[in-house]
Amino acid sequence: MKASFFEPIRYVTSQKLPEQWPLAPGCYDPEVGGPLFQSIIERLALVEELGFDWVSFSEHHYGGRILTPSPIVMASHMAAHLRKVKIAVLGPIMALNNPVRVAEEFAMLDNLT
Repeated sequence: MKASFFEPIRYVTSQKLPEQWPLAPGCYDPEVGGPLFQSIIERLALVEELGFDWVSFSEHHYGGRILTPSPIVMASHMAAHLRKVKIAVLGPIMALNNPVRVAEEFAMLDNLT
């Protein structure tokens, strides 16, 4: 049996975020977001240590609560920190991306890893 871990990369803050979209740029606090990405690396290292077969990310836009507008960038960053677990990118939003560019980025990611 194979086991996967999906990481939504949620932006969690004690500040109450407004419900309307789009969120104002001032709603994001780099003092919160920066350490959040470090904690994700630590969490996924634990996921790898626990023996999961792969971790996955998906593409999210137009909201300040999930921090993966570019899952390929996130996957390449994770590949630099993880050794055994496979990394999956779920559903790039093709209506918002040039398909050739997405294919090139995946090919580059494949070569880097």
